[in-house]
Amino acid sequence: MNDSNTKHFFCTQDAIKYGIDIALLLQHIKYWIDFNKDKESHFHKNKIWFYQSAREMSEYLPFMNEKKIFRLLKKMESMGIIESGNFNKKQYDRTKWYSLNEHSNSYNQEIHSPKMSNATTTNEQPIPNIKRDIKKDNYNQTLFDKCFKLYQRGNRANALKQWKKLTDEQHLEIERALPEYTRYTEYIYRRSFENYLNRDNEHWKDKVIRPAPKQISNGMMI
Repeated sequence: MNDSNTKHFFCTQDAIKYGIDIALLLQHIKYWIDFNKDKESHFHKNKIWFYQSAREMSEYLPFMNEKKIFRLLKKMESMGIIESGNFNKKQYDRTKWYSLNEHSNSYNQEIHSPKMSNATTTNEQPIPNIKRDIKKDNYNQTLFDKCFKLYQRGNRANALKQWKKLTDEQHLEIERALPEYTRYTEYIYRRSFENYLNRDNEHWKDKVIRPAPKQISNGMMI
């Protein structure tokens, strides 16, 4: 996610009222809410939500660390700009969901166009490296092909069926998890890709066991 060429934009009105840090984070939230607007699974309490941890947000906003984002989110909630909830299917999953507070000024602002009249002209959307033509690639087919090629094990057709059941956020989580998993898990020990993608198990969140370093005669570790 961390690309030195990535540009970000924010609403000038938000920056004047709340400061640049909140304006940037608020734009990130607006982007994802708009991104999820046609997803029934993200519609709760008569509004659209998105879920991401502070750590995941820091990957999109690398100039803010996880702790800072966590503090800003709490501050934005206390100010009534956003609200949080938990709509996860599994009780142990404590990942927060966020939505705009309908009583805040930001609720009725246009939230997805980088050509907003009150937006900075030198910045762009915060997540340009995942901007895909969703209509042409409803299930991120290109990303699936990339992940399946990296994984190398399983039935492609069955894996694609599981892939299509997942959200775009889950697709991105899998993309981030696969390099470490395939690096440290030998082919013969990998579960099938369709099993790995099963949304009821979410194996991409499993902890990857790294082999212990080997010690050679001179005491060096490799």
